[in-house]
Amino acid sequence: MKWRPSPDFWIAGSLFLLTLLPLLLTAGDIGLTYDEPIYGGEALKLALWVQQSLGDALQGDLRTPFKQETIEAAWTSKDMQPPFAKYLTAGSLLLLSPAIGYLPAVRFASAFLLSLCVATLYLWGTKVWGRRCGLVAAFALLLMPCVWGHAHLTTMDVPVAAMVFLTAFCVWKLSDKKTVGWTLLTGIVAGCALGTKMNALVPFPVFLAWSTISGRRAFLCTAAALLLAAPLVFFANWPWLWLDPATHVRQYLEFQLKHYPIGVSYFGKVYVIPPWHYPWVMTAITTPPMTLLLAVAGAGLCFKQLGDRRRTSLLLLGSCAIQLLAFSMPNVPKYNGSRLFLSIFPFVAMLAGIGFDEVITRCEAAGWYSKLKPLVEGNASRQKQHLIALVGALCLVPGLRSIIIMHPFELSYYNMLIGGLPGAVRHGFESTYWGDSYYQALGFFNAKAPPGSVLNISPAGVVSYFTMYQRSGTLREDLQFSGGDENLTKADFVIFHTRVGEMSPAIKELFKKGKPVYTVACQGVPLAVVYTRSEVLRLHLP
Repeated sequence: MKWRPSPDFWIAGSLFLLTLLPLLLTAGDIGLTYDEPIYGGEALKLALWVQQSLGDALQGDLRTPFKQETIEAAWTSKDMQPPFAKYLTAGSLLLLSPAIGYLPAVRFASAFLLSLCVATLYLWGTKVWGRRCGLVAAFALLLMPCVWGHAHLTTMDVPVAAMVFLTAFCVWKLSDKKTVGWTLLTGIVAGCALGTKMNALVPFPVFLAWSTISGRRAFLCTAAALLLAAPLVFFANWPWLWLDPATHVRQYLEFQLKHYPIGVSYFGKVYVIPPWHYPWVMTAITTPPMTLLLAVAGAGLCFKQLGDRRRTSLLLLGSCAIQLLAFSMPNVPKYNGSRLFLSIFPFVAMLAGIGFDEVITRCEAAGWYSKLKPLVEGNASRQKQHLIALVGALCLVPGLRSIIIMHPFELSYYNMLIGGLPGAVRHGFESTYWGDSYYQALGFFNAKAPPGSVLNISPAGVVSYFTMYQRSGTLREDLQFSGGDENLTKADFVIFHTRVGEMSPAIKELFKKGKPVYTVACQGVPLAVVYTRSEVLRLHLP
């Protein structure tokens, strides 16, 4: 029998493209962030390894690519992150960069996986609650500024968020199908999630516990997928582990569990590890308010659902809650806004879709539709559809408006509950955190800096990124760079971004009392500032 795609399949495909194409078109708008050169460099090494391996295979040599020295050269890494997203980046560099350019290609993985996640949100929500839930859930995720901003970057945060959600979807399907095929598929997806970032493991206990609702066979299939197939897939896709499994697995776990300290300003105080409520507060103030309100409504109505809706609601709510609880633990690192727990947002979006559907259903039952009927024209069925579409748009437009207003600084988004970005800064939150705002200052140096000028860059580690900008032709070749407070008075210009948790005492003094010659700002809030040497000398800084 010939397969014919349903209308929902085409709608999901349209949502996929509606997400992917704008992300690729705006890939170059957001500046380079801290981790991108690392991940991009690792993906490039992997792409070269794949090319060499294919070349050797075509010549009949299947041993050289898997020799110890070959694997060590291609896979040894300081970042100690698994390779699944790097495979996608390597593939896009090999296949897409000639057509779409280097930057969209190297940032393709996050955009692609978010697009896949948006499409899955629609299909899942539509299957269980109906099309209006699916559409609101898909657009709720797409129009979250923090998610949209991170989807432009060569990092692990959007990829692991998408893979965790896809794993949850597969677990849900597996509980119904209970077949060997779905067990293997769920294991592969879960293994790829583990192969993206370690925090994909956090919701596994919820997946296992939830599967017991559907009976013993569902639990056994889920356990086989998550506890047997997934670890095998994780191990199989990382050749570095093959060389010395026990030692390398231990090194990987040590790196993940003993992360170096990173300071963050939270309610005006700089913490190495903020209080337990940091993830809950950050989720509340970095989610568009209407989406947050609908998600709270959806979560609150979970226990009043019946049948498959109730069962699915519990999976979504449990998956979201356990991730927030994990990052509430005392010694778990918490910094960079909502980045580290970005995996909760697809579940928040689905809960928002559920909340919207339930609110509309209850309004219909209460007779509100008949009171609003005169506001729209046409037959009764079309009137109802138009009214629901209008209400849905009103719920989602604030997120779209924020993206338009904030772009290209979506990583600095805060909602109206904290007073937007200006209010967040007044309450002692970080205005920026990942170095993306430096990019907007490059034009000033290209136009205004005298030949051979020395730029002092803080923190000192960002010097390497300015070097990359220079090598790419974005920044003038004659400019020179330095770092460290001891070199402040020797530089012609000093530049730093306004992340309080990274500021040295001298930089804090300069930011507090100095007058910048150039400012990168959003909504009137400085994100990156440039000072001249004369200003540094005037303040008698070291």
